[in-house]
Amino acid sequence: MEAVSVPTVMIPNPKRTYSLAPTTFDEAVRFAELVANSSFCPREYRGKAGDILVAVEMGAEVGFRPMQALQSISVINGRPAIYGDGALALVRATGELEDFDEHFEGEGDNLTALCLTRRRGEPNPVVRRFSVAMSKRAKLWGKTGPWQDYPQRMLQMRARSWTLRDGWADVLRGLHIREEIEDITEPLQPGVAAATAGVHERLREKYSEVPEAPPPDEQPPESETE
Repeated sequence: MEAVSVPTVMIPNPKRTYSLAPTTFDEAVRFAELVANSSFCPREYRGKAGDILVAVEMGAEVGFRPMQALQSISVINGRPAIYGDGALALVRATGELEDFDEHFEGEGDNLTALCLTRRRGEPNPVVRRFSVAMSKRAKLWGKTGPWQDYPQRMLQMRARSWTLRDGWADVLRGLHIREEIEDITEPLQPGVAAATAGVHERLREKYSEVPEAPPPDEQPPESETE
C-alpha cells in the first residue's frame, strides 16, 4: 500500500516571548507613563501615572501581572479595592479552595445571599450572608446606581466580600472588595491607610539594582607640619 502524505499543520505557539512587567524602577515609571496616555488605560487611571505605579505594585503583591492589576484594582474612597470577581480569582488560584457555593434563600425582605468557602485542611467552612433587610438598615436598598439596577448582584457581592475577607485575608492582603467599599464614604482611617503605607518605598526597594553607596567617612584634617 502506498504511503499517504499528510500535510504538516503549523500550530501557533502561545508561549509568551516577552513581558510588560517592569524589572527596574525606571522601567516601572516609564510603563506607568505609557499606560496613562494609552486609550486602553482604564478611565480612572488615565493621566495618573503615579496611581498606575502603585496599583501595579499592589497587584504584584497578590499575584497579578501589570495589566491584570489595572483591570482589577482601583482606589475607591481612598482605599485600595479589587472587584469581587478578581478577588475570587485570587482565591481559586491558591489551589486551597476545596468548596465554594453561592445562592439565594428566602423572599421579600428575607431574601438573603449566601456565600460559602471551605479551605483545604480546615474543618469548618466560612459562611456569610447578606439580606434585603440588612441592606435596608444600611440604607443601601434602592440607592441610585448598582443597588437600584442590579440589587441581587449587589447582595451576592456583599456576601462574597465578607466571606473572602474573613476567610482569605492572607490572600487579599488588605485589599477591600470594590462592590462593598463603594458604599462607604467616611474618611480614610489610619488603620486602613496601612494597606498602602510605604508602598513607594517598597517600590524603590524592589526595583533598586544597586544600593546607594553610603556617604564617605569624613577624614580629619591633616595637621600642619612645621
